[in-house]
Amino acid sequence: LLSFLTSCYYTYNREQFRNFGKNDFCNNEKLKINGYFYTMFEEGRGKDIYIYDVNAIRPMMFYGDGTIIVFPRFSSISDTSRINDDLNSFEDINKYFQSYLENIVKTENNDFGAYNKWGKWGVNGDSLRILYYGAGSAAVPFPLFAYWLLEYDGKILNDTTFVLEKFINHKNGRTKELNEIYHFQEFSPKPDSTNWTQKL
Repeated sequence: LLSFLTSCYYTYNREQFRNFGKNDFCNNEKLKINGYFYTMFEEGRGKDIYIYDVNAIRPMMFYGDGTIIVFPRFSSISDTSRINDDLNSFEDINKYFQSYLENIVKTENNDFGAYNKWGKWGVNGDSLRILYYGAGSAAVPFPLFAYWLLEYDGKILNDTTFVLEKFINHKNGRTKELNEIYHFQEFSPKPDSTNWTQKL
């Protein structure tokens, strides 16, 4: 049954993703990669996602081989066992996220979970482009699962700051204008990306 279920999926825009970054990946030290970047969502924003008014961060971790992991939002409700803890300051949320990373490194578990997405990134001048796959609803009865190619486009302000300006869903062509500013946070050691590079 498991074999049947895992075979019933479709990956959209596969060639577009495979070809991205093959010949044009470039960083040229435009962005620091000895840590992660994160944007901050102040309480009251994003109520369509959270039913609680809490602060949250969304981290992204860049690697020198052109891979990236896009994390979900982290907040006091990311771990329901700690929902009553004082994790509403951005400093505390960052510490909580770092303890999450430390546990991954300690256990050598690079399967970050269903909500964390591996992808690719590239720099062209001051422009930043990120492609990654997210799980989406599929037509029934087949395929049972689908993976949609998603994209972020933005601009690098300096080696510790960038802004994402556009989100694109390549499955349906929908775009959304953004103004998400990401800041750098040094962190080491980072989870290993080499095992995942072969899968992208």
